[in-house]
Amino acid sequence: MQHSSFNYLRAHRKRAALSEEELARLLGGVTASLVCRLEGGTREPTGKFMLGCEVVFGVAPRDMFPGRYGGVEESVMRRAARLSAALEGKVDAVSASKRRLLEDMIKRARDNHDGA
Repeated sequence: MQHSSFNYLRAHRKRAALSEEELARLLGGVTASLVCRLEGGTREPTGKFMLGCEVVFGVAPRDMFPGRYGGVEESVMRRAARLSAALEGKVDAVSASKRRLLEDMIKRARDNHDGA
């Protein structure tokens, strides 16, 4: 399992020849020191920061911040398992719809891991 702070932020910033300060200015509302801490893994990026990086670098948050994505995915899938257990034995249309959603989530998670 990857560490939750693992990311490719520094690599993409350097590839684009941006300084930490320039990236901070592009994203707005962050400082160069925050960019440094995010790159070093001592801080976790916010959703807004990750989406801003997608705008700047054209890289999806799950690919730029795979450690963070993996941690979120793991938490959501644990909660999905609890919901699935709560649906046991229910045969109504709403429960069937929820089961389809959960099955799709499992398939996407497997596809993501198989393609990694």
